[in-house]
Amino acid sequence: MEGAIPDGLEQRLASYFSERVVSDVAAKEYAEHLERAWDALLCQRLADLVDADALLAVLDGAVERGALPGAVFPVAAELQKEVLAELRTDEQPLGVYVPEGARKKLDELLGRPGLVPEKLLRQVIEQDVVEELLRDTLYDALKEFNEKVNPFFAEWGLSGILKKLSPIGFGALSRSMDNVRTEFDKRLEPEIRKFLQGFSRRALRKLADSAVARADAPKSVALRRALAAWTLEQPVKEIVAHVGDGEAALGHQIASDVAAHVTALPRVQKRRRELLAAFVRKHGDRTVGELLATFHVTAKPDFAAVARATWPAVRAVLRSAPVRERIALVAKEAMDAERASGGGT
Repeated sequence: MEGAIPDGLEQRLASYFSERVVSDVAAKEYAEHLERAWDALLCQRLADLVDADALLAVLDGAVERGALPGAVFPVAAELQKEVLAELRTDEQPLGVYVPEGARKKLDELLGRPGLVPEKLLRQVIEQDVVEELLRDTLYDALKEFNEKVNPFFAEWGLSGILKKLSPIGFGALSRSMDNVRTEFDKRLEPEIRKFLQGFSRRALRKLADSAVARADAPKSVALRRALAAWTLEQPVKEIVAHVGDGEAALGHQIASDVAAHVTALPRVQKRRRELLAAFVRKHGDRTVGELLATFHVTAKPDFAAVARATWPAVRAVLRSAPVRERIALVAKEAMDAERASGGGT
């Protein structure tokens, strides 16, 4: 019958289309398709592309289903192992990876006033362990000062003078002075420690005051820059030398736990919704191209490179059984619609 649809046409169409979309010709066309799609995307309004409620539902659902600990974090952990293993063999100084322009900007940053927060500086300096270290250092200094400067027992003091005046008959007097010195030292030690118990805290506070007052002084800025320069001179493998597999794994677990906890906090979810909704309201009438220009994004993707990198994955999806089944179903629906409209009679 004239106009009748030949038997098996839908199967042949489905087969042709299934092979066509994964062919070498399709691979060559893929980059061009990407560029055209990109150009079309740039002309679309943000509000027509982003449904804030739907996007938030996806994000919230991912958090509720544990997508981060179940998928993202394990992959990140494996990548971290590979990166750390590579860094442990890198003998190049860290500065090799920091260009001259970035170094100049780093110097500028380190010279900015107020870079070191006052509260943080005080918190670090006024810790009990720092006070203990200062107290022990001051104690040793006072003991050494007493031994070298005490006019009764120092070599240049009374003891030394008597030795010179009476080198022969000084024995008994020397023993007496030694006994006096022993008793003096025994009584002096607790007094020094008692004095330092209060003084070290006052000294630490004064040190913190001085550090805060001089945080932006030229010498403090020079210190920050010197530390940064020293770090850039260190071989990469030495920087990570003390980060073992156990420490790296524990650090990753800590970061993962914090990220999972923070993303699930109700106030964080609420704020996320508010920020996304506000962003869409503010920029919804702009096209993607206008929005990128606002953010000074001028670079255009290398579509040929993107196509080469993504085509294997795209082709694998198109060759998969579910996609082929879907193509066959669409071909059948098309043929059925054609028959229903009388096109096959």
